[in-house]
Amino acid sequence: MTEIVVPKLNNNDASYVLVEWMFEDGQQVPAGAAVALVETAKAVEELVAEKGGVLHRVRRAGEECTDGDLVGHLFSDAAERDRFLADAERSALPGDASADPVITEPARALIERHGVDLDRVRALGKRTIRRSDVEALLAGAGAGDEGVRRLSRNQVAIADVVSASHREIPAAFAAMKVDARAALHVRRDVLASGRAGFDILELVIAAVARLRADFPVCFASLLEGHTLAVPERAHVGVTVDTGNGLFVPVVHDADRKTPGEIAGILSDYRRRAGRGTLREQDMADGNISVSVTAYADVVLSVPVVLPPQVCMLSLCGIEHELRRERGGEIGQRPVFTLGMSYDHRVINGRDAVLFLRAVKGFLESSQRLAELVGGED
Repeated sequence: MTEIVVPKLNNNDASYVLVEWMFEDGQQVPAGAAVALVETAKAVEELVAEKGGVLHRVRRAGEECTDGDLVGHLFSDAAERDRFLADAERSALPGDASADPVITEPARALIERHGVDLDRVRALGKRTIRRSDVEALLAGAGAGDEGVRRLSRNQVAIADVVSASHREIPAAFAAMKVDARAALHVRRDVLASGRAGFDILELVIAAVARLRADFPVCFASLLEGHTLAVPERAHVGVTVDTGNGLFVPVVHDADRKTPGEIAGILSDYRRRAGRGTLREQDMADGNISVSVTAYADVVLSVPVVLPPQVCMLSLCGIEHELRRERGGEIGQRPVFTLGMSYDHRVINGRDAVLFLRAVKGFLESSQRLAELVGGED
């Protein structure tokens, strides 16, 4: 018999949700197959069967679980599973105290503090009662259903991150206006040639990534003891919000990818974010991020620095402004605002402005953009 145990999926979540079993009870599971899906606050992960066998599900889909929890067994054959079930049935005597749920110590302390009736706890129908279960009971009892809405797991995770950011990071902000004519021109040329298309966002990501060697501290992570971990590659996180929650998947090795390749990666991320199938690994190892608020009429956005990163850029929508040309006539040009929130413990205002100016110069240079997309297929 092989136990199916939930592994530790990340360092942030106290619990996960067993969202789906991929095989029925008693069904043969091949070795290496995904036997179940477990949802964290950020992503959905597969539980993979290291060995094949006949499945017996211990926990139901929809139940909360945590790392180390036993959720199922895999037996060598159906006969072994039948013997196990027969033994379990004989040991489940009427009135046995084991029929009561297991209550964790934090949950029990909350029950005792608020005098929660144990019958209400049993009525939850869960084998293990955690603090979050008791908190849900107390919230329901205190306010009723009307006008009350619980935050989603994803939003709770976002709340934790932004709270930590505001609590720990003394952030400052700078912004620059970027002339979009060169970027829009190279985009039109690529589309006209039939090559893979992209938007200004992908150009920004590619340009930022290629400046890592010149501005390594902007890609660093702050460690204890006033030290920095400086990466050798640019892994750029990008905010994605399809209405199912906010995620920051990462374009790994963005300094080696063309804008067209980045566009394909982001398209896949958006599709999987909408389906709720992003993985933890998709959002791991980012060392700088871009917040996308490129909507019409949004002219300024101040993003939150994601610990342990030290800066986050923001991309706003294109607007058209009037300006006096060299000959004195009045012209019009498309522009957008590029912002940057930064950890003032690590980056000073001068360095932030120099970095923004370098990104701006890259995006306004027709020659550099042409070289950037020159290898597009």
